[in-house]
Amino acid sequence: MYMKASENVEMGCDVTPEIPPLAWALSDSLLSSRCSACFSKLINYFHCTGHCGGAVIYCSQQCRDTDIRTHLHSGECHLLNNARAHAYAISTSDLRAAVRLLFLDSSLSTHSSRISNLMTNHDCLLGRKRKRHKPSNSTNGDKSNSDCEEFAQEIEECARVIHLARKHASGAMECDCDGQRMEEEALCAVITNGVQVQLDQLQMTFTGVSEVHCLVLGTAVYGSLFSWCNHSCRPNASYRFVLHTGLDSQTQQKTDSRNGIFIQPSNEESNFVSVAKKTMVHGPGVLLRTIRRVSKGEEIFITYTDLMQPK
Repeated sequence: MYMKASENVEMGCDVTPEIPPLAWALSDSLLSSRCSACFSKLINYFHCTGHCGGAVIYCSQQCRDTDIRTHLHSGECHLLNNARAHAYAISTSDLRAAVRLLFLDSSLSTHSSRISNLMTNHDCLLGRKRKRHKPSNSTNGDKSNSDCEEFAQEIEECARVIHLARKHASGAMECDCDGQRMEEEALCAVITNGVQVQLDQLQMTFTGVSEVHCLVLGTAVYGSLFSWCNHSCRPNASYRFVLHTGLDSQTQQKTDSRNGIFIQPSNEESNFVSVAKKTMVHGPGVLLRTIRRVSKGEEIFITYTDLMQPK
């Protein structure tokens, strides 16, 4: 699947309205300084009183009221409690985004074989570990297989953590580790479709020169309107994030129609707006904008990496 222009679009035009995230999670290191719902800096503090012990904080009562049900019932609250108790070496932001994505998918009842209609690459990411390979005489091949198996094992272990947190949230204390396929699918969906929510900050160096530094706020997963845009080293569109505080979130509009949408899926019959209709406009939004003229029917490309950064 891919997205294409539904009409001729000039350079510098937004081809989508603000797209709300399906699921999002603030970076672990920012939990104490930013709102877990809207990612804005904390001025007022509204703590969660659940099992996470106040690890999740909101900037306003509006943000708390909007997000607390998802936080408590998805298993995120228990996941943060378990992370604190077991001191996991890995960041929990992807895990929390995955558990939120599962909660959204179960509440929407989309009747789709895919989680929120997203590609997961589950079999690609985990299949190699679960297949028997013939012995290879190639050292590079052995190293590649070993790396893939290690990554697949990490996904499985993280899926168990998510599975346990969801069990605790539902009141079922026993964990059936053989039944964690959904958790694996959700985590793979986050790995495949998730993006880092970034904020550019202007900082002054000791020499008096202003430099722009990028602050990674967290992870977010967006619906097919954004996730189906493929990568190119010569993109014709870019994206930017939009943050709202809890005080102005009431003025946002829902993405519930095709107004302001100038792209469409390659499959004309795909109902790509259906999930966005039911998704609350909260969390970090994203906007797509053309960086050159795009003709009707032309595929929309973005870049997944910063091409200006040396590696």
